[in-house]
Amino acid sequence: MITTYSLQQQLQKLSTKHVFFKTPTKTIVGTACSAVNIPTCHSLASVNEQMMKALHATDDDQAVIVGAIPFDITKQPALQLASHPQIEANEAYEDERAAKAMFDATRVTSYPNRTKFEAMVDASVKQIKQGSMTKVVLARTLEIEAPSVPHRELLHYLATHNDKGYTYSIPLANNETLLGASPELLIKREGNRITANPIAGSRKRTYVEAVDAASAAELMQSAKDLHEHRIVVEMVKQALGPHVKNLHVPASPSILYTDSMIHLSTVVTAEVGEEALSSLELANLLHPTPAVCGQPREAAFSAIQKIEPFDRGYFAGIVGYMDAAGNGEWVVTIRCGKIHATGLTLYAGAGIVETSVPAEEACETGAKFQTMLNAMPEEVTTKGEF
Repeated sequence: MITTYSLQQQLQKLSTKHVFFKTPTKTIVGTACSAVNIPTCHSLASVNEQMMKALHATDDDQAVIVGAIPFDITKQPALQLASHPQIEANEAYEDERAAKAMFDATRVTSYPNRTKFEAMVDASVKQIKQGSMTKVVLARTLEIEAPSVPHRELLHYLATHNDKGYTYSIPLANNETLLGASPELLIKREGNRITANPIAGSRKRTYVEAVDAASAAELMQSAKDLHEHRIVVEMVKQALGPHVKNLHVPASPSILYTDSMIHLSTVVTAEVGEEALSSLELANLLHPTPAVCGQPREAAFSAIQKIEPFDRGYFAGIVGYMDAAGNGEWVVTIRCGKIHATGLTLYAGAGIVETSVPAEEACETGAKFQTMLNAMPEEVTTKGEF
């Protein structure tokens, strides 16, 4: 049953053991969850099969499975069966803008640092020019050391300042928590209707109207960004095409504003085909997209494994939900962080193509950290250079 609620009241009952997934239209809170034990994912098709078994085994026809699947699908997903979940209609949050979460950070460290990241970009551009790839996405982290991290307060800020996006909090192993606010819908299936919203090509949002308008206009004319965006859109079109009906792909992108960024965005629509693939089966056709991996996928994935000095884990994976009918929404796990025993790790990436400039790509990752940093005390950003 969908009802109207106060987000603040809802979050007061939320612990790090509960799943939370907010879309632009509704919020799912798993207040009675049990883990879906899938040790590894050899493929998303096998995960889909096991999820469906778990959903059909319960006597609750409203049950959903909510959780996260890693960037590397051969690693363990974090999925919860939410029986009798609370599914609430979102109110307009303009009157409920949460304040920043307050906590003390003892150290903030970028890993790799800007110099090393720029060297990674430079090496990747040379590799692209040699012809093995057309695009690769490189990421770095921001390590925030803190004695404690206020999970609810961070989530409240993200949910009320990113109301057009997808806010999530997913419990992980070892008492860790994945949370973030993604602007990128990988795939949504609602009955017969399918929607995907690839984004690629970015500028930092300043909230100075003239500056942001100029950035948006520049994006729409940027050969580099349009090329990067086109790679992602073409992949989505080619992957979905054989499996859906009435596929519609706009001829040119539009502009999407988020809390911290300005993006090129294309909304792709279609209808369920004869196979009647579930939302996760559709996600399986797309993940990982060139927006977080690269093109060709296998070459870019291999390059990432060799170049990046850390394990992405759930960053650049997918997070969302699915019901027993196969309906659901899966978003790309970006603009996110992981709460752990010693603080919080943030993640951000940038798409590298032949014309990429290393210093500009480093600035882009720094801007993308801001979605999470905006929810934190300003003192956090003064403790490190990133």
